[in-house]
Amino acid sequence: MERDQDSCGTQLIDGNGVFNVEGLDNFSKITKLSQCGLSYAIVAIMGPQSSGKSTLLNHLFHTNFREMDAIRGRSQTTKGIWMAKCVGIEPFTIAMDLEGTDGRERGEDDTAFEKQSALFALAVADIVLINIDLGISLQAEHTILLMFLFFAISAGWEGLNVTDQTDEAGGERDMALTKVKSLKSGKTTLLGSAVCRFSEIICSAVTWLVADLWCHDIGREQAANKPLLKTVFQAMMRLFSPRKTTLLFVIRDKTRTPLEYLEPILREDIQKIWATVTKPEAHKSTPLSDFFNVEVTALSSYEEKEEQFEREVAELRQRFFHSISPGGLAGDRQGVVPASGFSFSAQQIWKIIKENKDLDLPAHKVMVATVRCEEIANEKLRYLSSDQGWLALEEAVQAGPVSGFGKKLSSILEFYLSEYENEAIYFDEGVRNAKQQQLESRALDVVHHAYVTMLGHLRSKALESFKTRLEQSLHKGEGFAASVRACAQSCMVEFDKGCEEFLPLLFLVLFAAVLVTECALGLL
Repeated sequence: MERDQDSCGTQLIDGNGVFNVEGLDNFSKITKLSQCGLSYAIVAIMGPQSSGKSTLLNHLFHTNFREMDAIRGRSQTTKGIWMAKCVGIEPFTIAMDLEGTDGRERGEDDTAFEKQSALFALAVADIVLINIDLGISLQAEHTILLMFLFFAISAGWEGLNVTDQTDEAGGERDMALTKVKSLKSGKTTLLGSAVCRFSEIICSAVTWLVADLWCHDIGREQAANKPLLKTVFQAMMRLFSPRKTTLLFVIRDKTRTPLEYLEPILREDIQKIWATVTKPEAHKSTPLSDFFNVEVTALSSYEEKEEQFEREVAELRQRFFHSISPGGLAGDRQGVVPASGFSFSAQQIWKIIKENKDLDLPAHKVMVATVRCEEIANEKLRYLSSDQGWLALEEAVQAGPVSGFGKKLSSILEFYLSEYENEAIYFDEGVRNAKQQQLESRALDVVHHAYVTMLGHLRSKALESFKTRLEQSLHKGEGFAASVRACAQSCMVEFDKGCEEFLPLLFLVLFAAVLVTECALGLL
């Protein structure tokens, strides 16, 4: 599988919990995330350390997350939270690779980051992959092996033979046998030979145990990631009004037992965990289905059945196309913020989580809308103030009436107001409209002086016209009162016509709206 460099892998949060603001802004700029509106999705993956999370994401989304080098041992590879653009997926989809749980680097007592990252993923992601490794952990396998080795040494066991067998875990067994045989070749004593022969038997027995009992691991405390699920469910309880998220359980290294036999056991375990999680009074009786869409799939071993794994991943990849469409894989997306506000939203969510505060997503959504709409409005006002067309018009009107003043000014104002509407359209309607009114009022302040100047030119022109007509009328011998009345009426008609021609209708409407608002506030 070829991986695309355009995935733009970025560390969003480092291992110390520091949010990479510059990195996220750069990611948004390069990938053009901010232009997506609401048409984007976020997929996060959780699971134990060294369980193949990064490998799965890379094959599923053609990303470039760093993968563990098994030859160098099983250790922490992903630190903090990383993100990348999923290549070739529509709509725009972000993959988030979370640091593995239960890592020895942090220690068993340091679970704070695990809980924080789980809460962050639930707050921002539409789909959360739960990576489940069915096999017995390497630590357990090594412990069993060492116990028998020590027993063999103490007992001086020898003369045992190993028969060749083929099994589902053949690859693991062959690797273990190779290591033991290489160890045996260096032994010269009878006891050493016996130990190595017995080790061969134990390696074979252990790998057969993995193959025969893997279906029971789903019901076990650690193999089914119960601590991780408890963390996920407890984190969800900290969202005041959580959106419905899709949990996609990915069973790794499946063997012959059909998925339809495993899935009910897994779902039963999930329900039991949900029942044990402490919930707020308002959600004491809330079913799991109100918070999560639960999906289950299974994949073959990447190391032992790579071609089959690739085929299954290719099929799974298809489910992420059009994930936000009705009936798609994503949840209800009630808490989604427009893409242009994602950077600020993610920063604030992480800040609240680090401060150990509960997340009120509806209030957070309004807060993000308030900040982003104000930022957009300020940007448009700044662009208006420095617009070359506007600056030229402002300078020209100082010298005298400008032909086409109204159309030119209307065009400039309409452009920036429509730009605001286009960029703010997906944010909270109440906030969006309030900030638009503020933008209109401030835009009027910018052009007010030119407006008054233009009115002054029209007034001067009307006044000069009035004087000229009045003198002409009096010279003709017409009565003073009648002449004043007739000249004033004709000049006012001319003035009104000039206002319609030279002053923008949009400006007059906005000005009237501002006056009405100010009058209403004054009455209150």
